[in-house]
Amino acid sequence: MLGIISLDYSSTDILGKLNFVLRDARFFLMKSNNAENVDLSKSKGVWSTPPTNESKINQAVRESRNVLLIFSVKESGKFSGFARLAGESARGGQTVNWILPPGLSQRALGGVFNLDWIST
Repeated sequence: MLGIISLDYSSTDILGKLNFVLRDARFFLMKSNNAENVDLSKSKGVWSTPPTNESKINQAVRESRNVLLIFSVKESGKFSGFARLAGESARGGQTVNWILPPGLSQRALGGVFNLDWIST
């Protein structure tokens, strides 16, 4: 049986915030090599990616009101959450000890993005 769902104030408030975040938004799917890096991102509110991706994301930040990163762990088949970028990436600031695949060093990553996690 279908019924009418009434929205209370908090639901309306959440829908309003989502409407704001999704307006004029660009989306990027971030596939992490491991769940530990996504957990680290959630706890510190940061993300790093190779310079090629970094430049595309920074351009999107300059051209759009909102840039959202949608996270998944490779080969998990699962959604890990999504976050809104607080701005362009920065270099020379916070050091993050990402868990990288063998043969890949921290130098292979670009700057650090600050994130506001929306769904974890």
